[in-house]
Amino acid sequence: MGIAGKAVVVMATFNGARYVIEQLESILNQSFPPAAVYIADDGSTDGTVEIIQAWINEHNLKDRWQLNVNSKNLGYAENFMQLIAKAVRERADYIFLADQDDIWLPYKAEQMLSFMKRFPAMGLLCSDLDIFYTNPKASHYRPAKLKWGNKPFLRFGAQWIWSQRPGCNFLLASGFAREATGLWGQRSKDTTWIAHDTFLWALAHLNNCIAYYPYVTMRYRRHDNNSSGSMFLLEKDQRIRFLIQLVERMAFFMSSAKPIESFCLDRQKKFYQRRISYLSRGIGSLPVLFADGLLHMKYYVRKRHFLSDLYVCIKLPKGQLKAL
Repeated sequence: MGIAGKAVVVMATFNGARYVIEQLESILNQSFPPAAVYIADDGSTDGTVEIIQAWINEHNLKDRWQLNVNSKNLGYAENFMQLIAKAVRERADYIFLADQDDIWLPYKAEQMLSFMKRFPAMGLLCSDLDIFYTNPKASHYRPAKLKWGNKPFLRFGAQWIWSQRPGCNFLLASGFAREATGLWGQRSKDTTWIAHDTFLWALAHLNNCIAYYPYVTMRYRRHDNNSSGSMFLLEKDQRIRFLIQLVERMAFFMSSAKPIESFCLDRQKKFYQRRISYLSRGIGSLPVLFADGLLHMKYYVRKRHFLSDLYVCIKLPKGQLKAL
């Protein structure tokens, strides 16, 4: 195939005993096997560590697959970012992120690596997913349609602020991974809530190095214990406040990087602030919310969020949502 460079997989695990073997098998059976797999367990109590270690021993993979157990629970975001930093230190050229409960299609690594190699400017590559549900209580996941720009690179727009593909779908180039882990290490205490995939997605957008492979490369499992999707359990005003904080924090992160579209951050923040103001005033602000939304539709992550704003403005009593 002729893919030059060292490709590795990083996987963060935590109480994943139910599904982890399927994922391990799917990575092992890739048409282009990774040079190494780094797994960090975050303090599982359901036998995940023992299951993984027995599987590694059974397949004689100790020379290429490394399993470590964190001395304390780091949380999935910090666990993943430390794994990415480890891959950078080990001089990986390409870094795949993998969750413990998905299933890779046999040609995922080969196809995505070949695609990334064609475009050296790529820092982060995502693909499409085959979503399946193993529990009726699983939160529904709707991946957005991604807009192409120059070649396979995604256009800059409001989607920069919230990852439209899960982190387990990411392939990182080493240069981007090195920059990302360096900035992540500069975080202040009030940024510890940012998820790793949200951070990587936003950073790649702001550096104009994010691209999209428009084919399914993995089966994405949704069950009753997925860590993603928790934001959408928040009330409308809480979600918008969350996005305002995210804009502010990404502006901080980008202060030492090379933002292509940094002017958008302040405008997007002000638009979110206006949204909360309109919604807090209720139906009386419906005309101005409608006009402002139409004029600034590009700042909505998805168009259906505009319709949701109109619905909330009409239905909720005045004052139920708190103004800033």
